[in-house]
This record gives sequence, structure tokens and C-alpha cells, in this order.
Amino acid sequence: MVDINNYLYNLASIYHISTTLKLDSKVDMLSFKSNLSKVAESMRAKMTMLHHSIGLTCLVSKKLIAFLSVLLLTGSSMVYVNGYLTHIMHDNIYFSLQLLEALKRECVHTISAPESSTVISVCVSLIISFFMLMGEVFARRFRHKICASFYHTREEQWTRYLLWKTVQEREKSVRSNHLQK
Repeated sequence: MVDINNYLYNLASIYHISTTLKLDSKVDMLSFKSNLSKVAESMRAKMTMLHHSIGLTCLVSKKLIAFLSVLLLTGSSMVYVNGYLTHIMHDNIYFSLQLLEALKRECVHTISAPESSTVISVCVSLIISFFMLMGEVFARRFRHKICASFYHTREEQWTRYLLWKTVQEREKSVRSNHLQK
């Protein structure tokens, strides 16, 4: 790698003489420009490599966080199910105490229909869940339309790619049909 300090010493010297400016140049500007472009290209390559490394690190860390989250969720679910199945008081203290008291008194209550307010709240929750689920599909499509309206060139590239991929799949299926005959 070329030392930049050597070039700084070889740069033109500037002398202030009254109101005129005199520039002495003993530098080969073509070699200076070529060396400067080599250094710039080297820096660009290093920055690209650094950008790629950071992107890869972010991707790996996202996958690691997702894996750990799934692992934690699975582990906590296993602990919950184990406790629920092996211990009668686990996460059900009120109803378990009530059940134990009922068993002590040997009273068995008949099962009654739920209250109308409970039925209504469950139905409303299910309807809201349904609309949220259906809304998610439309939100994804709407999100794509918004992005396409802002980034026309990217949408054109995406359309060309999908067209190319569809043509490739059709040609592949046509070839396989001809080979089967």
C-alpha cells in the first residue's frame, strides 16, 4: 500500500507573495491520480466487505434470537405442562381449592349453561380474531402496493423476475411432459 504522507510532501508548494499566488509543482499528476484511485478502490472494497460482514452478523444474530425465543417458549411450555400434569395446585389455585372444598363436603354442583354476557364476549372475541386474521392478508397486499408505488424500478425488476421464473417453470414442465411421452 502506498504511503499517503509521501504524496503530501510531493504536493505543490504554495507561496504567498504579496497579492499573487505561485504554485510549484513537482508531482506526476497521472501517477498520483492512479494511485489515489487504487487507494479509493481498496477502501471501497474494504467498506463493501465490512458492510457485508455487518449484514451477515445481523442476520445470524436475528436467527439466533429467534432460535433462543423458540427454545425458551418450548422449554417454558414443557415446564408448564409438566407442572400442570403432576401437581393439582399448579396455576389453578382458586379452582383447585374450591374443588377440594367441594370434595370434602361431597357436594357436586350441576353444570349450568354459561351466562349470556360470557357467550357474547367469546363471540365478539372470535369475530375480532377473524377480522384481524383476514385483515392481515389484505394488509400484506396493501403494504406491497404502497412499496410498489414508491419504488417503481424495484417493482419493475420484481415483475421481470417473476415473469422469468414463471417462463422457466413452464418450460421445465413442458420438457418433462415431452420426456415422459
